[in-house]
Amino acid sequence: MVISYADANHGHTGVIYKASNFTFEGMTGEKRQVLVDEKPYHERSLTDHSAPIYDDIRARIAQNDPGIQIVKTLPKYIFTYRIR
Repeated sequence: MVISYADANHGHTGVIYKASNFTFEGMTGEKRQVLVDEKPYHERSLTDHSAPIYDDIRARIAQNDPGIQIVKTLPKYIFTYRIR
């Protein structure tokens, strides 16, 4: 089985998957994204101590740095294709 996601945050809705006979399975949940001086980072950057930017983000959050923003992202479309 192939599982694929279409990212609504980039304007994708899965048109190519629908045209390729993938099955729409639903949506993922909302996630968060960390914007560091407007550059996006995965939400794990907030909790993964091994992430290269973790210490910088945590220090800047503690200082109420306006260059750090935590924003919600749109859910992704989930598609599957069964290989026979």
